[in-house]
Amino acid sequence: MAFNLNINDKKKLKKCIPSLEGSRPYRIKIQLTNLCNSRCIYCNIWKNKFSSGLTKDRIYKLIDELANLGTTEIDFTGGEALLNKDIIDFISHVTTKGMRAQLNTNGLLLNRNIAEALVLAGLKKLSISLDSFDPNIHDLQRGIPGSWNKILQGINYVDFFRKKYNHKMDIVIYSVVTKNNFKDLPSLLDLKNKIPFDEINLIPIKDKQNQSLRLNFKEIHEYYQEIMPILINKCLTLKIKGIFRTMFFQYGTTPEEINGSCEGEYTRYLYENCSCYIPFIYAYISFTGEVYPCCVAPHHSDQSLIMGNILENSFLDIWNGQKFMNFRNHMKRPSFEICKSCSGTLADWNKIIERKLKND
Repeated sequence: MAFNLNINDKKKLKKCIPSLEGSRPYRIKIQLTNLCNSRCIYCNIWKNKFSSGLTKDRIYKLIDELANLGTTEIDFTGGEALLNKDIIDFISHVTTKGMRAQLNTNGLLLNRNIAEALVLAGLKKLSISLDSFDPNIHDLQRGIPGSWNKILQGINYVDFFRKKYNHKMDIVIYSVVTKNNFKDLPSLLDLKNKIPFDEINLIPIKDKQNQSLRLNFKEIHEYYQEIMPILINKCLTLKIKGIFRTMFFQYGTTPEEINGSCEGEYTRYLYENCSCYIPFIYAYISFTGEVYPCCVAPHHSDQSLIMGNILENSFLDIWNGQKFMNFRNHMKRPSFEICKSCSGTLADWNKIIERKLKND
């Protein structure tokens, strides 16, 4: 995913860093539900019971507020975001307000009607889960027999309608890398000949408890020596985009970094030499209204990571509130436990921002 820090953003961010106030909230991720219809072996979200969340009216008002604050992208997620019956209306409202709407989905509900509705609503980016070229491996990891076929059909529906309506939308494949599928990853790229995706991101397992599925040191070495060169060549040949860090070097490059990755701490050493700017430009809002400073924080049961709740205060009051400012004050050299397992996307953003700020 491309990230562009323009001149005005850079100037504002430079002013905000000393004051600890939020800059423009460039990208906001909104969780629409805690429910999921998949049964992934490396995730427990599907075990959640139904819990009431933000109303349609409150989400509309949130979208309006974010538009007024200059937000560029709103990313809808879950659970499974398509389980929220109002998802098409939310995407359409984001589009009407001049922002980019993005959607994360497991693809199980992506039928012909929903695919057309997403395109007509103006969706700009569809991120869909697909773990293997082999249907058996994908269905094993996702826990739903027949899911591989449904996803491929859904992607082809989306591509049909984006072409029919001449709508520019990126289709992005997200694959969780485990012991089950890492040797199969080069074949996954060959799906480009079957389904018209534009970008691919390979994601290490986020849950630190999933040791049995994470790659060990030997397997990471095998991945770098044998798998990665093929991936690079195929990406260039098939013209597939990807984030460099998450696509290729998500396990680090030094023995120390790789050992950290074996324990699920993929960014254990990154922030020793890099600041985190994410809380100045990004926030995650849960389906019950809690505001978090990044997308990793909600997966940790630490109440101190909740910056506020939009059911109690406006987003702007939380964004520039004392708790958020106190959190940003620790971002020069982040030392929170969650920072050791940072999202590959956000870590990549931090490196881009750091480089641009230093190049002035």
